[in-house]
Order: sequence, then structure tokens, then C-alpha cells
Amino acid sequence: MSRRKLRSDLDTMTCCDPTYDLSIVIPVFNEQDALPGLFAALESQVGLSLEIIFSDGGSEDRSTALIDTYRLSSRHRVVLTRGERGRSCQLNRGGQLAHGTWMLFLHADSVWSQADLFFRAVQTLNDERQREDGPVAGHFSLRFSGEALRPRFYRYLSEKAALNLPGTIFGDQGMMLHRTTWHDLNGYDETLPVLEDVELVERLSRSGRMISLPGVLITSSRRYEEDGRLYRQFLNALLLVIFASGQRSLLPVAMGSYRSDHGIARALIVLMQRLWQLPLSAWWCFWYCCGSAVVRYLWVVPFRVYWWRGGSPRLARKLVSRWNVTILTVLDRRLCHSAAAVTLIIVFYLTVLLSLPWCADSVFRRRLSSVKGEIDEFDV
Repeated sequence: MSRRKLRSDLDTMTCCDPTYDLSIVIPVFNEQDALPGLFAALESQVGLSLEIIFSDGGSEDRSTALIDTYRLSSRHRVVLTRGERGRSCQLNRGGQLAHGTWMLFLHADSVWSQADLFFRAVQTLNDERQREDGPVAGHFSLRFSGEALRPRFYRYLSEKAALNLPGTIFGDQGMMLHRTTWHDLNGYDETLPVLEDVELVERLSRSGRMISLPGVLITSSRRYEEDGRLYRQFLNALLLVIFASGQRSLLPVAMGSYRSDHGIARALIVLMQRLWQLPLSAWWCFWYCCGSAVVRYLWVVPFRVYWWRGGSPRLARKLVSRWNVTILTVLDRRLCHSAAAVTLIIVFYLTVLLSLPWCADSVFRRRLSSVKGEIDEFDV
């Protein structure tokens, strides 16, 4: 679905359509394990008339069957729409069907314990909307389901998400905004394979602002546990820097490293090949923009060091605020951006050189496995 078509379809909504206090749009793909907990959390909500829209991207498990059963028993209006897979197009497809005054885009693996979570959030946004002109959107504080197993690591991620800074607001925190604001933004950018939530926040921040909502969402830590915490953090940082560089056509290259052996190593080599094809001016522009992004995100270093040394969350947030007001003002210069770019180039190509043996070993093992399979088949 194109954004132009989305805009046209939204304009054709009639005033006689039913209206709800809040429409919750949830993209789904093979989420049968997470859905029962989500259903229970949704049924606990009080104080609002809810419309819940599940946008399925072709699930191959029991997800749609569970949603059909839930639709029959829920006290809320429940809608299931099916179509093309892709988070941004699934979100837009669900948003197109929404009739709520406010809209909440939520991940399927989110749960919460507060029965009035959404009621208080809508009240907060209504108050902010009446107080100031311009669009306003909100996100919740975040906790991870694996916090009991690795408290320091996941509390660090939770505190970083609460900073309300660029690069810290993602879809797993929930995205609540007025329906007219979402219409004006023309929904999510369907050309992006990832970070569509960061791009929407970026567009909204040009004319409005994001605020932290009262209450906490609990999201699954399964990706960190399955992929490895260091791996997932490195990959997220790589995606953010490529996104900030403006070369968003390179995002699928990094996306290809998800859930694969030595995926990042292969992705870096493919990225090097793609960059080699660029003219020299475009090549330097890419690295300069990456260096600029790194300078803007440098606050993560003192924040992490301070947090890891046992600093209190309140003082850590104050440190970040002071850093962005004072030190970042000094570093936000062309010379610093260029120095960061040169450093990235050196680190990047050294990493690629170190990755070559891993990739060669991975290719060798795949070929050996293929040959062994052919021999076994021949013997049979």
C-alpha cells in the first residue's frame, strides 16, 4: 500500500463511522506464544472504549486462529486484517481501519500490569494537546521480561529508553498519537525494511514533540537472548548509524545479518562492496554522515560507563542532559565529524579484514555439508 493511497483511503472515511476512545494497532507474524498474555492484558483495561486491530503478515502458526477465538470472547471491538508481511505496511493497513480518537501502535509481545494504563495515557495526551499547539505523541517506559536473569543489563536498556532522546524511542515502547496527527503524517514509511518507528518519530519531531507517558510496558527479551546481547546491540547500532547517514537503501544489507551464522561479518563485506560502487564524493558523504551520527550519539558512552559503575538513574539522566548541552555543543563541528568519519573508516575496514576468515570458514562448512548430503543420498 502506497502512502498516497493511504492518504486517499483515510480521506474517504465518513463521519457516521463509529468512534472509539482508542484504537490499538498490533502487527502480528507467528506470535502464538505471546498472544495469550497480550489478550489478558487488553481485557484488563478500564475507563476507555477500545478498538483492537490485529494486522497479520501471513502467520504460519496458530496466531490467526487465536485471534479469531479472542474476537468472539472479548468485550472490546476486535478486528483482524491479513495482507503483505512487513512491519510498516502491516501498521499502515491496521491504521487505515482505525476509528479511535487516539491511536496506539503496539508490539504483540508487550504486556503490562496496570488496569488504567491506557486511560491515564490518553488523559495525559489530552492535557498536553490542550496546553500547547502542535502535534504531540507519547511512549511508555519500558522493562524487559529477562530483567530478573540479567538485572544490570536490562535495567540499563530500560533507563536508556526513558531518556526520550533521538535514537532511544522505538516501537516496543508503544507509540500513541491522535488520529488526525497520524493522518497528517501519512502513516509509516513503507520503503523502510526496519526503523520505521524511528523515522516516524523523526518526522513528528519536526513539527511536534514526543513525551513520556505514565506507566510501564514489559516487552520480551527473546531477541537479546536468542541472538546474543552484544550481537544485538552491535546490529542495532549499525542500523541506526546507516539510517542517520541518509543511505537508507543500505539498510537491507544490514538487515540480512539477522538470525544467521556470522551474519554481521557477511553484511559488512556486502556493505563494503556496495560502497565501492559509489562515486568518491558519495562515498565520503556516506562516511561523513555516519561520523556526524556517531558524534550525536556519543552521549551513550558516558551514560553506559556511569550506569555500569553503579550510578543512580536520576544522576545518569542528568549527566546525559549536561553532556548534550555543553560537550555536544563543542563537538558538533565539521572537524569533529570528519575525525569521527575517518575513525569509522579505519575501524570498518579493519573489521572487514578480520571477518574474512570467519566468512570463508562458514562458506567452507556449508559446502562441505552440501557435499556430504549428496554423498549420503548417493549411498542410499
